[in-house]
Amino acid sequence: MLERKWWSIKGSLMEGPLARGMKLWRSHPRWYMHCVLREDCAERGGCCGRDCGCCSNRHLPKRKFAAGHCTVECHCCEKAHVFELSTEQKAQVEKMFDLGVDREYFKRIRHASLLGLIHLNLDNPFDLIEDPPPRYEASAV
Repeated sequence: MLERKWWSIKGSLMEGPLARGMKLWRSHPRWYMHCVLREDCAERGGCCGRDCGCCSNRHLPKRKFAAGHCTVECHCCEKAHVFELSTEQKAQVEKMFDLGVDREYFKRIRHASLLGLIHLNLDNPFDLIEDPPPRYEASAV
């Protein structure tokens, strides 16, 4: 379903600067590790705020668009918080971060997700991709 929605949105764009900018930004394999998106994940209590590396290393072979950040369904977050959210609590969290309610929050996430941009920042968007080193398990000697 997510893939269909993405292609529907992408297909509705007229060819031009916006479509080319999105294509260029999303061509980078680590676009989703943009500093704004990582900060947002960490502030929502997601894996970017911990050393587990789940967001950086997320890969689901059956899902083409599996790269991304934590949602209320993240099992790693449930384990880290030592409790599972109830259905009502999940709905409450989703409402708190509803992109349709807070327009400024929506714009910030939209600009970072679609074009890699930060308002009033002239840095190269590709320089704003944070890619923390992978965590390695200490080997038993």
